[in-house]
Amino acid sequence: MQLYLSPEVTSIVYYDSVLRGFERVGLKSGEKKRLHFSLKPEDLMILNREMQWVVEPGPFEVMIGASSEDIRLRGKFNIR
Repeated sequence: MQLYLSPEVTSIVYYDSVLRGFERVGLKSGEKKRLHFSLKPEDLMILNREMQWVVEPGPFEVMIGASSEDIRLRGKFNIR
């Protein structure tokens, strides 16, 4: 599974989504597993116009899927 992040609002033009975690999981038909991903402040950083790495406040979308073309779960959180 892969975890993608997407800031909904930024001060610069930014990627639609960025891969921030992945874990190879082997499943048998019908099998389920619980996965845990941890995000660090660095995972939320973008390079701003002043060429500084910063975490900008605002909403972020989290997407989980087998690939960027196969997103199966979405969520949001907000940085203040």
